[in-house]
Amino acid sequence: MLEPEFRVARSEGDLASHFALRHEVFVREQGIFDGTDRDERDDSSGTVHLVASLGVDVVGAVRLYPLDLAGRTWLGDRLAVAAGSRALQLGAPLVHLAVATAASKGGQIMYAHIQLPNVRFFRHLGWRLDGAVETYAGIDHQPMAIDLPDVARDTK
Repeated sequence: MLEPEFRVARSEGDLASHFALRHEVFVREQGIFDGTDRDERDDSSGTVHLVASLGVDVVGAVRLYPLDLAGRTWLGDRLAVAAGSRALQLGAPLVHLAVATAASKGGQIMYAHIQLPNVRFFRHLGWRLDGAVETYAGIDHQPMAIDLPDVARDTK
């Protein structure tokens, strides 16, 4: 059996597959967006697109980007796993990679808006509640946050 690989999208093919998976999950499956889930953040130079792949197939995706010019505060969003790969438990490694990536870029805290059925999963990964439930595109989301490790300190 193939082992999943988790990485920054490193080619135009990776990026196209990342966007295609997000479209499948957020537009077709969940109906959160009409037409596309892509926005101006996808074209920003500070945005990082991560993928999980099995062989040549991208089966997981997450996007993260800094919220401030100093790169201390980050937001993670658009976490998606292909329906046929959800039993492989790819979500946690993708979230861990997003957290590690933001930390490696000098981030100190990361935020996310989590659909309510996934709050327990994120709490298990060390995230905490960060405010009242908000409605986004007709779906309740819980703001959550995690303090990012000090990569320089943790590697000494």
